Amino acid sequence: MGAFALITARQAQAIRKPNRARRMERVLKQLKASFEESSELAELITSELDARSRTLERVRAEAEQWENLSRLHQAEAEAVARLVEAKVERGVRHLDRMGWVFAASGWLAAVLVGVYAEFLVIRR
Repeated sequence: MGAFALITARQAQAIRKPNRARRMERVLKQLKASFEESSELAELITSELDARSRTLERVRAEAEQWENLSRLHQAEAEAVARLVEAKVERGVRHLDRMGWVFAASGWLAAVLVGVYAEFLVIRR
């Protein structure tokens, strides 16, 4: 039985070796397929990251442009506010002068009417 066991063990090893070789080939093919797939995925991820980077740069440029425009609009708004304030101040000064002119005209008219009335009453 010892010789039979030795032959059987050797035959089992001989049978296992091709099975191991086939299994190893299968594993290597699977590894190769996995590496190819991961390479494709890495390229896909890289292209996606590049696209997102370009989009981010574009959004940053647009944000900077809008910020510049808002500063420009803010400066324009301040200029318009100063212009309106100057116009209103000029208008107020004009109204003040007109108020003095009307007041003086009223006083002058009252004095003239008073003097005229006095001459009419006294002379009659």
